[in-house]
Amino acid sequence: MVMQISRFFVSGFGSYNEMIFFITASFNGKEGNYSLPLMLDNDIAFAGGRENWGFHKKIANVKLKEKNGVVSGIVKRGGHQLVKAFMQIGLLGKAGDVAGSGIYNN
Repeated sequence: MVMQISRFFVSGFGSYNEMIFFITASFNGKEGNYSLPLMLDNDIAFAGGRENWGFHKKIANVKLKEKNGVVSGIVKRGGHQLVKAFMQIGLLGKAGDVAGSGIYNN
């Protein structure tokens, strides 16, 4: 499973934060990455991503902060905290260490 929390400062939809979970799955012997519903805090980006590209999205409270070299991400929806993650800024590995399949399905 891979989780990503992103802050989009500039986009055609304005500034917003988004959280994505990818899980590796297989279907008929083919492995791929499956995207669970994306959580984001901008209704225009929500509609654009869903209607234009078919991504399953949900509106949520997505916060991303940095303090003393540590990035924290918190995602809440419907009064429930879904994710609380912390990451120290620095080189922790190579991209290939967490690489999944090159096939993406949503």
